Amino acid sequence: MILATVEGGRALIYSRSGVAIRVRWALLGWLFLGGIMAAQSPQPDDQPAATGGALAGPAVAILNDAASIYRGASNLQLKGMKLYERHDQFVDNVTRTSFTLILTSDNRFRQETKSQSGTVLQGCDGQRHWTYFATTSKYSTVPATPDPIFLFNSRIDLRFLTDRLLSAQFLRQEDLQTDSGNHRCDVIQAHYERAHPSGNVEYGDVLFWIDRNSHWVWKTRTETETKVGDSGAKRAAFETTEYTDVQMNLDLPADTFAFIPPPGAIDQATPTPAPRQALLGRPAPDFKLRSLDGEEVQLSDLKGKVVLLDFWASWSEASRAAISTLNSLIKKFRKQDVVIMAINQYEDEQTVRSFVGKNRYGYPTVLCPRGNPAIDGYSVRTLPTLVLIDKSGLVSDYRVGYASETEETLRAALVRVSGPDYVSPQLAEAAPAGVYSVGGDVTEPVPIYKPDPPYSKEALKAKYQGTVVLWITVDVSGAVADCRVVKPLGHGLDENAVETVKTWKFNPAMRLGTPVPVRVMVQVTFRLGKWAASSP
Repeated sequence: MILATVEGGRALIYSRSGVAIRVRWALLGWLFLGGIMAAQSPQPDDQPAATGGALAGPAVAILNDAASIYRGASNLQLKGMKLYERHDQFVDNVTRTSFTLILTSDNRFRQETKSQSGTVLQGCDGQRHWTYFATTSKYSTVPATPDPIFLFNSRIDLRFLTDRLLSAQFLRQEDLQTDSGNHRCDVIQAHYERAHPSGNVEYGDVLFWIDRNSHWVWKTRTETETKVGDSGAKRAAFETTEYTDVQMNLDLPADTFAFIPPPGAIDQATPTPAPRQALLGRPAPDFKLRSLDGEEVQLSDLKGKVVLLDFWASWSEASRAAISTLNSLIKKFRKQDVVIMAINQYEDEQTVRSFVGKNRYGYPTVLCPRGNPAIDGYSVRTLPTLVLIDKSGLVSDYRVGYASETEETLRAALVRVSGPDYVSPQLAEAAPAGVYSVGGDVTEPVPIYKPDPPYSKEALKAKYQGTVVLWITVDVSGAVADCRVVKPLGHGLDENAVETVKTWKFNPAMRLGTPVPVRVMVQVTFRLGKWAASSP
């Protein structure tokens, strides 16, 4: 095959050849590449041919040659670095993830990634797909199934670079330096059809740096732009993958793709005490960390105040979404001895300082570098995690993630904990077998029917008021299956609270999309002339 292009006004003529062998493998991990958004794409020079509508031209031929190399190998080992860039009104930084991927043509692969969030191992032995999170010592396994091309609407498979290809253009030749040496590359810009485009995400073109001699892809760059809210603002993200080593047809050990859980590793399918259950009602783990102002901050020094801890990172979208809510809350509650403290996890000081400066935090930020065990007792697995600590130093609430209703929920919790009628939660007991606790991948049950309990004649006569605290179990149908008083009031109010709470109805708690029974604490407050009942 003879290919011709023009670069810098000079004609370039060179030969290409390749054999198209179509093989489907298991999940290709880091070979799946994100789509790129180009604000103004150059006019493509490779268009559908006159017969059959198939694409033709030098850029398409280069993509075909590269794809045939990856399809034709019995196995591959790829090493490299993925750079993820975010540029918007909230953050302007780059995160790096190194990876090693080994894959074969018979549905087996093994992948290791290392980033600021920790080390993750993934693999498929032909029967199971497994994932192991080294930071939390947790793993999961699911039956292995072959994955289709274009598993995600924004992803491109290097084995099939011309599938769903709408147009392609040869941009230039460029020398690319990697750990394996210097590579003379053709830079190709490709535009793809998206199977399920999102209304909020715009995908554009993909840039490939393809070695002219080996036909290996040494670099890719992708971009997306996501619409933020109704303001019309857009959030840009770039992924650049740089391959440092490519090897094919290796003699792999028989156990390359096997997974044996390390000692002490926890199967995520096994119900385990969630952080909320482990911490609720217990003394908040003390810590001493340095603030951005250079001061040492110790949690125990804040005893006597209500403290809301916000575990966050600048790369977490949900963490960024919580900023305005927390700023609003500290303005409202500062005079009520409420302290909000942001605890940044594992990012360098320069990144944190720049982010906080741009976003005008109204509350202090402390730093927890990677390897510092100071906050291990909080078992933070998802960002943001919000921990509410009462004036006596006991954990009153533990919430994971951020959603539209989080501000209202936190506001109600702060009113409750900082108010005069607040009752500290009792030490949590172990939930019955088969019953979950809220937290991690278990969501809260949402009340949909909450009638008011009546005031007893005895309490009215005695002009008695206060709060009844109860543990309840909400079953998979949303009904209250068990109800037990842990903080009684007497005067007939405990019985009234129990009988009424038993009639409450909930949307059940969910775990991985399936309803599960959970145990939660609720408080029913009786007040003369007015009372209120609330779930956690």
